[in-house]
Amino acid sequence: MITAPPTESSNLQAKYNFGYIWMISIVAALGGLPATGDLYMVFVREADEPVACALFLQLDDGDLAVYFVATRPGMRSRGLGRTVMQAGLLEGAARGCATTSLQASPKGVPLYLKLGYRDLGRKVNL
Repeated sequence: MITAPPTESSNLQAKYNFGYIWMISIVAALGGLPATGDLYMVFVREADEPVACALFLQLDDGDLAVYFVATRPGMRSRGLGRTVMQAGLLEGAARGCATTSLQASPKGVPLYLKLGYRDLGRKVNL
């Protein structure tokens, strides 16, 4: 597991260009994430290459927001998404987060349900 501060996200984009990782720099540059809170990333590596990642944002209200959970396509169905989620959630709990929230893709729903998340509704873009 590797965590990286947000100031390194542009370097991470160049080094770990897979899944959603490139979006992290874009979203941060556009100010798409809340300005307050503590941001950290979790990676799983195999043979010194990152194969799964997730971005976690500890919000001031005690919620841990989860973004950009991704696993390299050839490495899926091996428990790596679960590993990054569990590591990130444990770190959030250690930092004092009492709740966690995310928006799930259809492919991610089974994992999140197994981790104890509940479906609270659907986001509708107008």
